[in-house]
Amino acid sequence: MNILFVNHTSKFSGAELVLRDYLNQSNDFYKLVILPPGPFADILRSDGIPLIEARGISELNRKKNKLWIFYFIKRYVTFNLQLLKILISNNIDIIYCNTFTSAIYCFVISKIMKKPIIWHMHDIFPENSIESKVAKILGKYSNRIIAVSNAVKRYLISLEINPDKIEVIYNGIDFENKFNPSNYKKLKSDTKRKVIITMVGLLTEWKGFHILLEAIGLLENEIKNSIEVRIVGDNWEGEEYKNTLYKIVEKHNLNNIVKFLGRRTDIPEIFNESDVVIHASIWEDPLPTVILEAMSMCKIVVASKIGGVPEIIINGKNGFIFEPNNIKELALLLNEIVPNLQRNKEHYNYLVNNARKTIVEKFNPKHKKRKLYKVYETILSKY
Repeated sequence: MNILFVNHTSKFSGAELVLRDYLNQSNDFYKLVILPPGPFADILRSDGIPLIEARGISELNRKKNKLWIFYFIKRYVTFNLQLLKILISNNIDIIYCNTFTSAIYCFVISKIMKKPIIWHMHDIFPENSIESKVAKILGKYSNRIIAVSNAVKRYLISLEINPDKIEVIYNGIDFENKFNPSNYKKLKSDTKRKVIITMVGLLTEWKGFHILLEAIGLLENEIKNSIEVRIVGDNWEGEEYKNTLYKIVEKHNLNNIVKFLGRRTDIPEIFNESDVVIHASIWEDPLPTVILEAMSMCKIVVASKIGGVPEIIINGKNGFIFEPNNIKELALLLNEIVPNLQRNKEHYNYLVNNARKTIVEKFNPKHKKRKLYKVYETILSKY
């Protein structure tokens, strides 16, 4: 069985991280990856994953480029010519598109070459957007769609995509090694130590970093003086949003509290040093990887009730949830959690132990590996 994995970007986000983990855990078929040059390609190469650097495939920003359609057509043709050669020379059986954009670039050639296509869907787009209209077309031509959560499946069904094509397979987290708190030095139990509140992700508005910073600005002064806030992540496009975050920090006089750490590769260590991890998305987040990672590391997670989050967090049992965009609600939660971390250890130990138990039982990478292999076998039995 020969499978070609296609990813349209070499930037890091949740979809890329879970693909990397899956590729490193799967040795029961021949795998080849095609993606643009960049950080993600470099890491896969260092992992020993066979890969080819793509020509043409990339992101296109329609808002900033009025001629985007002409560039897209040129890139589409360039990439498909390269893809045609790869499919033939490597005797590829299945094309596995790890992202929405990857599926756009591959679905025509897959039909021409009569190669089955699997589309791994990590997104939920706005209703009536051009992305949703394209997703409806892709759903018609994909042989199988892997939805990362039931929230994604409901979205796809709302586009009138055949439910029989869609299978929900949760992403798996390496809870045994990479995100195992037992493998890292424990935090000191010290009432004088500042509480570390961390938020990780691409610095883009829909991730809601501004929600966290505005909420920090509303905290009681005593709470503010007892915390350190760490923002981990790099710009998605330009400096505009990061500059907005800087202005919020200045407005609330948080310069001594908030630290911008940039993009980091030592995420397990970052979580290990943290007490509370925030996920404040304001748009449908299908299945936030950072939540899974933080819970696996036995951290208190506070997340907006959106997308696939309710499939992970049961409020008050293994974490906390708040309404999206509700700055005051997040501030109230932090005002309650921070001073009680030391006072009510038994309750919070119960909470983080339940969080890790959720990951072990529900987001086991072995489950994902087994289910995907079954999908491959089912597809190939029909070709």
